[in-house]
Amino acid sequence: MRHRRVIIGAALLLLCAIAAVFAAGALLPGGTSNAKAADSVVLTVQHNGTLIKQYTMNDLQALTVYNGYAGIENNADVVTGPDPVTGVKVSDVLRDALGGTGVTTLQSVDITAPDQFGISPRGGDLIDPTVSLTKNWGMFDASTKQQVAAVAGNLACVLAWARGASSLDSSEGPLRFYVADDLLSANTVMMGSDSVRSVSTLNVTDVVVEPWTLKLVGLKSHGVSPTDVVNMQSYQTCAAPGCHGVGWKAPDGQRWTGVALGMLMGQVDGGKVMTYNGALARKGYRIRLYSASGKTVTLSSKITVQRDSSGELVPSTSIVVANSAGGAALTSDYSPLRLVGPAKYVPAAKRLGRITKIVMLPLK
Repeated sequence: MRHRRVIIGAALLLLCAIAAVFAAGALLPGGTSNAKAADSVVLTVQHNGTLIKQYTMNDLQALTVYNGYAGIENNADVVTGPDPVTGVKVSDVLRDALGGTGVTTLQSVDITAPDQFGISPRGGDLIDPTVSLTKNWGMFDASTKQQVAAVAGNLACVLAWARGASSLDSSEGPLRFYVADDLLSANTVMMGSDSVRSVSTLNVTDVVVEPWTLKLVGLKSHGVSPTDVVNMQSYQTCAAPGCHGVGWKAPDGQRWTGVALGMLMGQVDGGKVMTYNGALARKGYRIRLYSASGKTVTLSSKITVQRDSSGELVPSTSIVVANSAGGAALTSDYSPLRLVGPAKYVPAAKRLGRITKIVMLPLK
């Protein structure tokens, strides 16, 4: 994993959804007509989970249309774009749906696909992503692939229905979330994992979660320790059911969900991105987790290993660094992350909360 920047935390997914809509009357992949799709609901807006308004493609295209440039840099440093994109600003949709000023800086918005893959930026980050660029949005120079601290143009959070002259295809449409730039000369692209495909729901919540990061540090080699920093939105993406999300059900019935501890170690254990070095974990190293309060717990890497049906060594899905309990964000006692798992491997005394850093250490 790269050492130079906040990373996306998960490989860009190939998520399937319904076909995109653009030119009326033409056929979309699978044989659905654009005319029919334009009359179908493609986006639902909610407030704290309660339905507020639904939009067809025609409804969205009747709002102020946005034209700009967007692209992505994925976890393997592969850049796509920037390309011309056409769509509508998220803030404009929410202003229309909610009335008044729309989303505020005291709210957050869950931007999700049908399989719950998504991100949850704060209202202010959607209203003016240029201001929150370095803190909450990762933008990169498409040529150098380096993160940029400023952009030449103005950024906008957009639900795009077209790229270039074509509507989005069934692998990413009908709507895709981008942080776009109004200047092609800016030559910027966004973090791949933040570009949600097949967006179907915007849920405005009256709870603002302050952004957080998780630092991962690998074993030192030649005087250098591989280091990654995963931001909140990337972790949420990675923990989605359609990505690397796993869960563990406690004896009291509470279900905790997040990312397998072993999968996180795969970010910094010397292999490829998100590739778990099961042989190394089985051989043994120590894993030390740090809480924001200063507490630490140390585990053996051997508890993170299990064999799949083919006999391959893979991360145990029951040792979880959870960001959710019962489908809701963690309470302040545990937020942003808590280690959970079977008492045999993670006894109650080691179920550390408020985790901010995880470090690989050699055996004593």
